[in-house]
Amino acid sequence: MTAAADDPPEPGQRASLAEFWSLPEEEVLALMHSTRTGLSSADATRARAGEGPSAVSQHGEQSPWRQLARQFVTPIELILIAATVLSGALGDWTDALIILVILLLSGMLGFVQERNAGKVMTALLTSVAIHARVRRDGAVTDVVLDAVVPGDVAEVRAGDVIPGDCLVLSSTGLTVDESALTGETFPVEKHEGTVTAGASIDERSNAGFLGTHVVSGSGTLLVVLTGRETQLAGITRQLAARPP
Repeated sequence: MTAAADDPPEPGQRASLAEFWSLPEEEVLALMHSTRTGLSSADATRARAGEGPSAVSQHGEQSPWRQLARQFVTPIELILIAATVLSGALGDWTDALIILVILLLSGMLGFVQERNAGKVMTALLTSVAIHARVRRDGAVTDVVLDAVVPGDVAEVRAGDVIPGDCLVLSSTGLTVDESALTGETFPVEKHEGTVTAGASIDERSNAGFLGTHVVSGSGTLLVVLTGRETQLAGITRQLAARPP
């Protein structure tokens, strides 16, 4: 069993991995406490517990009470609330009661519809979950993308998504579509080796990145960064940031 979960990379080591494409394969494997045969299932489980989910962003399901409260802060609902208060202040309790009933029915209807839509969306996302093939316990195992952890060794082929920011360990005619990150419409060739530390994304020929997919060929990749530490997550944060 490897020491991936028992002895996780220290902060200084994580800083070194920020430009992993410039490091020799042996050094990256040592920093990741991994080998070309991948991790054991136990190590992967502990690593995931320490790292958290591998998704770029995690939006937890809101509580029913929060969803219900949100139904009454829309402009139309606020107008109805104001009308109810005004009618009550003027002593017109019949109109106030009618408006209040309309307000409650509208809010409850919106709440039920939103809850049902959320359940349907969750079921759809579960049914189309992206999978990756990684080496676990010495064998290639199919896992959901969120279960991939740093130190995993992934096998990719045409049509597969890159399961994280990865170092290419070996490749056979491997080309990757990186248009989501670079805007380059033509696939780029990936192969093992090292690249200078300051190289731009499109110059990192020995690295694959989350958010890209394999066009042709096959390869073996070492997953170095996942989730919010990936290049894709950095771009997502920049796009979500409020402009100055």
